[in-house]
Amino acid sequence: MAMNGRACYMGAVALDLVVYGPELHKGPNISDYAAGVEDTIDGSSGGTFTYLPILMQDDSQIVSLSMRYAKAEEARYCLLVKFL
Repeated sequence: MAMNGRACYMGAVALDLVVYGPELHKGPNISDYAAGVEDTIDGSSGGTFTYLPILMQDDSQIVSLSMRYAKAEEARYCLLVKFL
């Protein structure tokens, strides 16, 4: 319903990800967070289909990725998506 009949974007995409929190824990790093975000906004692919793409068809459409950590009291993230 949110897509209102629109297909997901098929062109190049640039992402700017900022991860906020009191500290960046040992273990997961920012690229792990970025991978999770990418998996969330693209489609889940099977052998012959793509299911539920949100913004784009596949993370191979990402041509630019900027990611950084910023100290903050609350854990959250901000994602800026540019359709190129």
